[in-house]
Amino acid sequence: NGARYVNDRSPAETQAAPYVENAARAGQPVWYPVRQNGRPGLAFDGVDDRLDATTVANWKFLHDGTGCTVVAVLKPTLAASVGALLTTGGRSAPITGWLLDYHGASQRLELYISNGAAAIVSTTASASSTLRGVPHVISYRYLEGGGTDYDVRSDGVSVLSGPTTGAPSSGNPTVPLRLMSRDNAAYFCPGDVYEIAAYTRYLDDATLSSITQHLGGKWGIAVTP
Repeated sequence: NGARYVNDRSPAETQAAPYVENAARAGQPVWYPVRQNGRPGLAFDGVDDRLDATTVANWKFLHDGTGCTVVAVLKPTLAASVGALLTTGGRSAPITGWLLDYHGASQRLELYISNGAAAIVSTTASASSTLRGVPHVISYRYLEGGGTDYDVRSDGVSVLSGPTTGAPSSGNPTVPLRLMSRDNAAYFCPGDVYEIAAYTRYLDDATLSSITQHLGGKWGIAVTP
């Protein structure tokens, strides 16, 4: 192991580096300078590897309903059981935040959103026969009161969307944005992570499609325009 942290590359960085990290050496993913399409990547072992953003309050916008979009380029390799891809919490009360799980056997995505008192989203995406072992551009959008409050897409295709069943919490999430593990440091997911972008607004379809196509070309992934 050895990838302890990843710095924020955005021009609007407001937090001192490192931005995403894991100080415990045993839980650090492996950095490969060439991993996908001639570019670098991080390999997570599915045992104890994970990376966390370092300040919880910075990630409140991901669940408070004011609007957010997260786009991740990753490759889950879990063959059985369940592993988390991205989370700020959200599995059950009194957890605050959201969780995007990957089911290894059925190769489906599952989304949870909790407001600290109850689950306001608990639903499952359609099964996919090609999710495991193949790089994908996965996106998640959330905006309270927009009718279709949440939307999850795989390579540009919507696989999960709908309204929430309650209001979100305005408090801090249970954990910062976490990669490849749930908020309770369990359900680790093996696989690769290549790139993640987080936006403080619900991107419109055209903008999200443009970003998805750009990342697909960059990482050698076929996406739907």
